Amino acid sequence: RIEDYAVIAHRSLLLTSSGPGKKNCIMDALYPEDCGYIRIGAYCWIGAQCTLMPGAILSEGVVLGAHALARGGVYEAWTVYAGIPAKILKKFDAQKVAAAKRSLGI
Repeated sequence: RIEDYAVIAHRSLLLTSSGPGKKNCIMDALYPEDCGYIRIGAYCWIGAQCTLMPGAILSEGVVLGAHALARGGVYEAWTVYAGIPAKILKKFDAQKVAAAKRSLGI
């Protein structure tokens, strides 16, 4: 699910399943297929060449820096993440976010 006003930059991947597949029986036993829902909240910004893995839930206003890897799990609203795997770089000031929303009538 991709919510309103989300921006996804070039060459980003949204993977709802991963694994080597049944044709590689040994690797499939070691790394079973992982399937999951991906949600990109409203106002998110996904940088170039990011990868979102099964189960990644990006709350409202999440920013993923270029080349970031978002593994399964919940990413906090109005927070900037970067790296492999993605880690918190900074959080937006809640008062500034609220003021910006008010100024736009949101």
